[in-house]
Amino acid sequence: MKFKKKKGFTLIELIIVIAIIAVLASIAIPKYQNSNLKAKAAAHNANVVILKNAAASFLADNPNATSISDADILNYIEGGKMPKTYNDGTFKVELDGNKNIIVSPGMVEIKNNNIVETQ
Repeated sequence: MKFKKKKGFTLIELIIVIAIIAVLASIAIPKYQNSNLKAKAAAHNANVVILKNAAASFLADNPNATSISDADILNYIEGGKMPKTYNDGTFKVELDGNKNIIVSPGMVEIKNNNIVETQ
């Protein structure tokens, strides 16, 4: 009588593989979430700089301007449209009394796994 050898994985082998995958996922997911926050904050800060530069260019071309609107600086932004904030909101560009350019929300940083505006 000839016995055929059964092919396949045992239950123990499958459980070990699932446990290894779970450990790898528990390490990878938090790292991905943190890198996603860093990317959002970096993009937001780059957009703040772009808007300040666009407003400065507008003021250089229009030295008598006393205010700035979004429409005023669109020609100075590549693509001609306003970027979005880190939370998909809208930026506001203004001038204070001394013609200082104020972009709000301003620069951000990551604290306690949250993006917060720096002062």
